[in-house]
Amino acid sequence: PSLWVDGFTNGDPWRSILETNSPGAEPIPVPTLVTQGTSDKVIPASTTAQLATRLRSSGSTVTEQVLPGVPHTLAGEKSVPFAVEFFTDRFN
Repeated sequence: PSLWVDGFTNGDPWRSILETNSPGAEPIPVPTLVTQGTSDKVIPASTTAQLATRLRSSGSTVTEQVLPGVPHTLAGEKSVPFAVEFFTDRFN
C-alpha cells in the first residue's frame, strides 16, 4: 500500500502549495551551506545538486560540500567541521 493518497500532490490546491513551499522557490537572503554524503542512500546526490542549482537560480549564494563515503546517518555529524568553518568565515 502507498503512503500517498492518489492525487494528493498532482492536483490543486496541493500542487501550487507544494511548489510555493519548495526550496528555491524564493531566494534565501543569506549564504547557504549544503552538504551531501556520497554514500547517502536516502537522499541521492543528484537531488542535493538539483537543490543547489535551484537555489542559485533563485538568487541564493550556495556553498556545496561533498562528504566522500559518508552515509545519510552520519552526514550531520560529518558536516559539523564544515558548518563551523562556514559560520566562522562569515561571523568572525
